[in-house]
Amino acid sequence: MKFIISLYFLSLSFFSYANDYDEQSICLAQNIYHEARGEIVEGQIAVSNVVINRVKSKQFPNDICSVVYQRSQIEILDRILKIIRIPKLCQFEWVCNFKPNSINDLDSWKNIQILAQEIVEGAHDDITNGATHYYNPESVPTPPWANVFTKTTVIGNHHFYK
Repeated sequence: MKFIISLYFLSLSFFSYANDYDEQSICLAQNIYHEARGEIVEGQIAVSNVVINRVKSKQFPNDICSVVYQRSQIEILDRILKIIRIPKLCQFEWVCNFKPNSINDLDSWKNIQILAQEIVEGAHDDITNGATHYYNPESVPTPPWANVFTKTTVIGNHHFYK
């Protein structure tokens, strides 16, 4: 068991979905777009804070794109699921629905790309108090993990937990 855990953490440090800094910004922008484009700017920042907080956590992959496209919270399982194309264990619903290229609101997309770049550069503080999870009760039923984690704040339509 100890060997498997060691392999898990080793895989987190070497595996990445992104090749460069700009690609990290695009992955973050895609997540903002699909998860929070209808939110106020603070809501978009808060959704991004969750991604950044996950990157900083040892529980998740160590770069933005890997966090956004992670299908399972176990990295090795995530790789296997991607290979056999099982979509229903995604961290973010839009990834499960294979929507990364469905950008049809170009004005929002342009503004979100600018915001994402600012967030990647560290221009916005964490307004979620360290949240690593969120959900929008208007879009989905309360997830089971909401009873386990501590609610940190509500911003716009999203509830944030750690």
